[in-house]
Amino acid sequence: MRWSLLLLVLLTSIIFFFSFLILNLNPDVVLFDFLFDEIEVSLGVLLLSFFILGSLVCLTLEMIYFYKKRKND
Repeated sequence: MRWSLLLLVLLTSIIFFFSFLILNLNPDVVLFDFLFDEIEVSLGVLLLSFFILGSLVCLTLEMIYFYKKRKND
């Protein structure tokens, strides 16, 4: 087994472990308000979904930035 594969498996398992902890340590139900609707959702699910959404937005903006930077060079 290569070191990179071992590190990838370790990193993936750590991410799943922390996701599991966030979901289980935040079982409170909160109201999430959309524009015209309110839904009841677990706080852990809400935290994980906003973390993933923020990561995707950051990744998209970084890709746009580096694409434009490479195009200008």
